[in-house]
Amino acid sequence: MSKEFTRAHRVAEVIHHALAEIIQQEIPSTSFGMITVSQVKLSASLDHARIYVTILNDDKENIKKALDLLEENTKHLRYLLSKKIVLRITPQLKFYYDTSLTHAIKLTALIDEALESDKKLHEEEPKSS
Repeated sequence: MSKEFTRAHRVAEVIHHALAEIIQQEIPSTSFGMITVSQVKLSASLDHARIYVTILNDDKENIKKALDLLEENTKHLRYLLSKKIVLRITPQLKFYYDTSLTHAIKLTALIDEALESDKKLHEEEPKSS
């Protein structure tokens, strides 16, 4: 039986919480809104981390600005992360925009639209006695 939660998963959770706090304190939320860390995926060797983020104002231009800002500050964020958590090697950080929230919102809107349409259809049907 394999382990459900590997060391990489546990370390990823610690990095997630630490990096979320660091980004909130260190990265100015300018015109694109607040940056939120939604997920951290860590390689098995613990030397590379994919950081998935969301932002409040999620149009394409703001997403690019936010990711560019994070990439510009990667060295500094990595340094602060190394001070916050103790690991033999602080992983290289790579930032990605997390589209799962956007997809969930679109799916919810489609479901609501379908339910409303179905409700109207049933209200318009003549009731047979």
